[in-house]
Amino acid sequence: MVTEHGPCLISSDGQALVPNRYAWNQNAHMLFIDQPVGTGFSYGTHVSNSTQAAHDLMVCLRMFYKTHSDYASSPLVLAGESYAAKYVPATALAIVEYNARLNPLNRAVERLPLRSVVIGNGWLNPLRALKAMPQMACNSSYAPILPPEVCEQMEADYRFCERKMTRCYAANSPRACADASDYCAIAIERQLEANSPQVNPYDVRMTQCKDPKHCYPAGIRAEQFLNQTAVQKQINARETNFVTCSSAVSMRFMRSFDFFRSYDAYLG
Repeated sequence: MVTEHGPCLISSDGQALVPNRYAWNQNAHMLFIDQPVGTGFSYGTHVSNSTQAAHDLMVCLRMFYKTHSDYASSPLVLAGESYAAKYVPATALAIVEYNARLNPLNRAVERLPLRSVVIGNGWLNPLRALKAMPQMACNSSYAPILPPEVCEQMEADYRFCERKMTRCYAANSPRACADASDYCAIAIERQLEANSPQVNPYDVRMTQCKDPKHCYPAGIRAEQFLNQTAVQKQINARETNFVTCSSAVSMRFMRSFDFFRSYDAYLG
């Protein structure tokens, strides 16, 4: 909301807001929600996978439309990037199923007006993304960011990663999924960090990153601004230590193996 396409951005000193000339709310109503529980300023009962998070978000949207019924005539578009490629389709399915369960007499009033979904740079199908990583690193339209021998090894290791992931999906057992996620993470996903630690994995044109936060100074400014007591009071947030990415939430989703599950089927 304050780093990309919200109505305002944070000033370079992290102390104030400035208008965003590229704000999406110039063309649409925008509702930004911190979710899953534990991210941003959200709090409540924690969840450990995207399906559980989708149910919470669907209930939140029901409450929003009940309170702000004047928005019910506007089409609802769910949008997200990166890991939200799991949240968005899971939430869309939760909405579709909720609408289908409604009593026909109340459907016109209580239905959620879902129109479409938007996913950017999505971690939707991990196997597909992992398979593309060596090509992105060594044979894309930009200069290679890994040594060729590392990319060749990643391509060889992918075959074993795919087998392990297939067993994980079929067995749906903690042991099989732990083995698969550990192997695929070490053999493929973490090779960029291990061999080119200063390259931004999301924008390979940025090659002088001291750490992930320095790749995105807007994230640092967001934490500086949103951790001011006066700001938290002004936006009526519960006083907390705001972070752009919650390691606690990430760990819960990793332990449930949600990170390496595909949500392709939710878009079918």
